[in-house]
Order: sequence, then C-alpha cells, then structure tokens
Amino acid sequence: MASVAIIGAGIAGISAAAALRRAGYTVTLFDRGRRIGGRACSRSANGGYDHGAQFFTVADPAFERALAPHIRSGAVASWSGRIVRCVDKQLLDLDARRYVGVPGMGRLAEALADGCDVATDTRVTVAEERARGWSLGDADGSELGEYDVLLLAAPPEQASALVPRACALRETLREFRSEPAWAALLEFNARLPLDFDGAEFAGLDVAWAARDSSKPGRDPGERWVVHAAAEWSRERFGA
Repeated sequence: MASVAIIGAGIAGISAAAALRRAGYTVTLFDRGRRIGGRACSRSANGGYDHGAQFFTVADPAFERALAPHIRSGAVASWSGRIVRCVDKQLLDLDARRYVGVPGMGRLAEALADGCDVATDTRVTVAEERARGWSLGDADGSELGEYDVLLLAAPPEQASALVPRACALRETLREFRSEPAWAALLEFNARLPLDFDGAEFAGLDVAWAARDSSKPGRDPGERWVVHAAAEWSRERFGA
C-alpha cells in the first residue's frame, strides 16, 4: 500500500491521517511544534487554558459517528455554558451544541491521532518531487524519508514553500495570509458576576471572551481567555 507524508498535525492533518490509515495506507505526520493539534491547543499551567480554538460543533453525521468513541472514553465532552453574541450592548443567545476536549482542547488532537506515526519538533523544509513520489528533508539537512504521496495540511505560508515552483498552486497559496490573534489568559480570585460563559463581539478590539474554567473536566477556579480582534492583533503583531 502507498505511503503518505502529511505536513501539519493540526486537526485537518490528523483527521486525514486517521482516514488514510483506516483505508490501509502507511501514514507519517510531521509537525514543527512540540505538540500536535495546531490551533486546538491548551496550556496546562495555572489550572489550564484553551488559548486557541475554544470549542467545536458537529454538523456532519460521519464526523458525529467518528466522535462517538471519544465521547464515550471521556476525551471529548459537551460544553453546556451559555454562549452569547454582544450586539449594541445586548446579549443574544447562540444556540448550538458545543464540544471540547477534556481536560483541554489538546486532548481532542491526541484522541484523534491515537495510533498514528507522528514526528513533532520537525520542520520540513525540503520536498523534492521524484519519479515515484517525494523525498523530504529538514532544515538541518537530514533526510526524512521517501513517500509515494505528499499531503499539505499546514498554513498557506508554510505550505507554499513546499509546492514545486512549476505548480500553479504555489502562487495561489501565496495570496493567502493567516490572521494573528493575541490571547490573554486571565485568572481571578473569585467568580466574575457575568451571566454568560462565552461571548462574541463585533466591531470591537476584543473578538471573544470565555470563562474557560466553565468547560467540563477543568480544574476549579475562575479563568478566562480573551481573544483580540484580527485587525487589532495584526497592527501589533511582532511589536
């Protein structure tokens, strides 16, 4: 069976790896980070924070079926907190069933990647197309192996550098840019007197605020994650 190299061990890359393994392919995941999950990330310090993706919803029946064993195992749980949208100083309830990883969003990635061959702390900088596949290498000049198929599941800035120059996809990817988002991780001595657990904001410097400690399986306490809006973050990115 063909071998597949996947660059990027976020949720997209991990999901692709799991599906390919079920189909009988030999798969290796590469990620430059210390942990898998990409933006489905968590920090365990000071009680824990989900500083990236805050939750996910389920609309696809196939995904719901794939998620079921992870719910039964306790790696994923429903978040029943009140989520609102702030519009003209009014709070509008947002109704949807939301799920989170337990005890952090990073657990979702770990559960989905169970059994996968993953190489973290590995930045793939060379992808040479050969007659029968691809040869990969890292920034130190080390060879990372040869594979029949290369799948790019990394942000466009990283993926474009690995696409052959003659491929039109290379220039297409260069037209896209990932947006930054500053995150503040806040801890309080007592519960804040707010009657919601998560809020979206439009037209403000703050785009999202959530009582992270209200999610299932979290340590006790009062912890909030605040995400700045993309425009505000972009103006200060690298400052």
